[in-house]
Amino acid sequence: MTISDCGFLISAISLAIFCLQSQVAALDAFRRDPGHPQWHHSAFHDVKEDIRFDVRRMLHSRAQVPFQVPLDVNIVLIGFNGDGGYRYSLDANKLEDFMKSNFPTHRPACLETGEPIDIEHHLFYKTYPAGQPELITLEKVMKEAMVPAGAARESEYGREVPLYEVDAAVVEPTFQKLYDFIFDTDHGAYSAAEMDRPVPTAIFLVNFDKVRMDPSNNETNLENFMYGKISELTSEELKKQEGGYIYRYRYHGGGASQVWLGSSRFVVIDLSAGPCTYGKIETEEGSVSYRTIPRLRNLLLPRGHDAVSAASTQDAFLGQLAALISITIEHVIAPDVRFETVDLATRLLIPIIVLQNHNRYNILEGGHNYSIDMLAIEREVKKMVHSGQEVVIIGGSHALHLHEKLAIAVSKSLRGHSIQETKNDGRFHVRTRTYLDGAILKEEMERSADVLAAGLLDVSDPTLSSKFFLRQHWMDETDDGQDSIIKHRPLWATHSPTYAKEKKMARKKQGNLYRTYGTRVIPVFVLSLAGMDVDLLMEDESLVWASKDVVIVLQHDGDKIPLRKWNVQLMYWLLVYLMFLILHSQASFSFASYYLLAFIVNHALAALSIYNFESYCFQHWMDETDDGQEDSIIKHRPLWATHSPTYAKEKKMARKKQGNLYRTYGTRVIPVFVLSLAGMDVDLLMEDESLVWASKDVVIVLQHDGDKIPLSYVSETERRHAVPSLAQRHILAGLASTVGGLSAPYEKASHVHERPVLNWLWATGCHPFGPFSNASQISILLQDIALRNTIYARVDTALRRIRDTSEIVQSFAAEHLKTPLGEPIKGGKKKSSTELWLEKFIKKTTNLPEPFPHELVERLEHYLDSLEEQLVDLSSLLYDHRLLDAHLNSSEIFQSTLFTQQYVERVLATEKQKMKCCNTEYRAPVQSSQAFIYGGILIAGFVVYFLVIFFSSPER
Repeated sequence: MTISDCGFLISAISLAIFCLQSQVAALDAFRRDPGHPQWHHSAFHDVKEDIRFDVRRMLHSRAQVPFQVPLDVNIVLIGFNGDGGYRYSLDANKLEDFMKSNFPTHRPACLETGEPIDIEHHLFYKTYPAGQPELITLEKVMKEAMVPAGAARESEYGREVPLYEVDAAVVEPTFQKLYDFIFDTDHGAYSAAEMDRPVPTAIFLVNFDKVRMDPSNNETNLENFMYGKISELTSEELKKQEGGYIYRYRYHGGGASQVWLGSSRFVVIDLSAGPCTYGKIETEEGSVSYRTIPRLRNLLLPRGHDAVSAASTQDAFLGQLAALISITIEHVIAPDVRFETVDLATRLLIPIIVLQNHNRYNILEGGHNYSIDMLAIEREVKKMVHSGQEVVIIGGSHALHLHEKLAIAVSKSLRGHSIQETKNDGRFHVRTRTYLDGAILKEEMERSADVLAAGLLDVSDPTLSSKFFLRQHWMDETDDGQDSIIKHRPLWATHSPTYAKEKKMARKKQGNLYRTYGTRVIPVFVLSLAGMDVDLLMEDESLVWASKDVVIVLQHDGDKIPLRKWNVQLMYWLLVYLMFLILHSQASFSFASYYLLAFIVNHALAALSIYNFESYCFQHWMDETDDGQEDSIIKHRPLWATHSPTYAKEKKMARKKQGNLYRTYGTRVIPVFVLSLAGMDVDLLMEDESLVWASKDVVIVLQHDGDKIPLSYVSETERRHAVPSLAQRHILAGLASTVGGLSAPYEKASHVHERPVLNWLWATGCHPFGPFSNASQISILLQDIALRNTIYARVDTALRRIRDTSEIVQSFAAEHLKTPLGEPIKGGKKKSSTELWLEKFIKKTTNLPEPFPHELVERLEHYLDSLEEQLVDLSSLLYDHRLLDAHLNSSEIFQSTLFTQQYVERVLATEKQKMKCCNTEYRAPVQSSQAFIYGGILIAGFVVYFLVIFFSSPER
């Protein structure tokens, strides 16, 4: 072995030892030693009685107080122990007290209505300072992840310095290790059922030392700072703490920022990064500027002068941090609800319908850049629904020219607007841009009679429709009985002027016979019903009905059904035969025939009595209702209730009160229409310069093969662009809003402005919303919010119904709690009608007249007491992140509220009817027999004749 070989061996051993030491140090940075501070999650016990008191006030005294839900806000301070940038120290306890005193609660709102929901978060702030080993480990990872990206200005009018960019997805695993280390969690080691336990949501406030992690300085060894003492800075070193460079984050190639939302349950705010500027051009609202994020340089070195003491900047810095944390809570931790949908469906069906006007490519097929990953979309959607709910996603591609109604709808929805652009000559140039209006497109689709739009609920699998047949007419009423077979006729032939005549002649000659070489489709519908009549059959006492193009089979869980068809027909024909004998052979009719006829008629009526109308009431759940809503799920209403004379009025009132609310346990259908267009305007977008439009029941996505479209949004000095050929992210964004009720992190409802206000600070990160994001994924934090939104929607609706029920009872009592002369009851001095009502029916301390029975009040009181316990338990479940139990609890609360409201309305309607001075009864007119009339006339004639003869006698 030569000397050079020995030197190489020694170098290799030294490098291996160094790498091993680095790994050990990295492991030690996140090692939990005995005595490590534990994450405490016990704030609910401190406020349990306060929550119970507010719930009792809300239920029994009709106080306008929201439902309280505690929420922990965990703030992790990194680099604020005198070991980070500028060696700044921050008092963690002082930050907690400041946040508690200034931002104790937060009440989300609904973006759809603009009104706050009946749920308020009681915020509990907890701070956790990170240690020095964790800080140095993060700085080391950041230094390795920095990539040169040119130059940028360090302030509005500052000098240009080198610029580095960091892919947030690369450094995110290290932040995840810090999260697991502080909160004692093992990311990815628990299943969905095991994760139904208290889990924290964290805000990472970062203050790195930019001089230590300067990527251009290779002489600094960060391992030496892992456990060693970090020296203080001199005044000259303090002025050079910016390091002479700038770094900023990009999450999967999105907009540049110094804050970002991680894929787990944390967000990162890096005070050392940036400054970054982004927002909408020529719009002040929501824009992020150089001073949006507080910077220590502006506090410690105001206007480049000598450094001031850190103690004198504590109050100002706490105020800036508190405002930043409050914005984070309002937009990310506990944001507003986009759509408040109350739905108890156990299955979610999402058909993704691609409507294209070209044959160049199919985005549902893999292998090209335009492809849609259906499995990835299904995985993300399943994370936003509760356990036990089934998600079915199917896809189909259809030619737009085969659906002329939809093509007309797309054409009608095209709009134009003018924009002003600046060119190289420095002048403004007016340009007209075409865009697609999603609201108009949805309305036109609803009005169309196309099977893919208005009749989408009847299509079980759109993939079959696109693969095997064009359009089936077996549900249409045609004059010639057209068969449901694909006609072997080219599409271009329909444009021939003689095609109509030839088609008519072919029908006339061939009848229902067609020369076809395609595919014949015979759908078989199996109606598997439960809770119906045990003797339910189809016509002619059969379980199957068939025509030449469709088969319908009935199946239910009833026992054996005895068939009476033969007996009924026998009695019927015997009855007809005997009546024939009576009419045509009256001479041979005897008293024995009368007895035989009576015997047969009695048995015939007994046999026919099984076919009563109550068992065959027509169901109208597939018909178009008066309010324009077509619900494809059987309403939870007994059949006999439709015979009530007040059912129509009650049904109309229920619809007016409930709106789009239905008590259903079936399937919720959310269609996704992807318009894959070609030959359109190369800059075609939807409104608000987006490629997706979503409502609470439909998602519309625009896709075409145009190049990058410049938007009116800018990040630093570069415009953001929309890529219209990629639809994956936009489909996921629409489904996140529709399924999970998620609002974009940059939107917030404003009751004052009567519209959503924008703040682009949190427009970047692991979410699919907006022009500054480029992620086709939804973070776990937003998934939790989506699960909470469904629970909040039920609870909010239930609480509003409770208030409505209480108002109905109060109005009834105020109307009927009067003296016989009509004067209001006067109780003690300075007592309102509500207090008199409570004294009468709950406290029972007065002898006032009783407008309705005690049974109603006792049941209401018992229900409110049980509801009080349920709401307190629900608040505890939400605080402990037991979302599955909270989901079941909220469903039970919602259903019991519906039943109680119906019970109260029926009882009050009955009592109100009893208090009326007179009643109106409806009876069917009874036709009198003509024989009695003629008999009476005959008898009267005999009497008159007898009297005339008697008094006109000559003897008289």
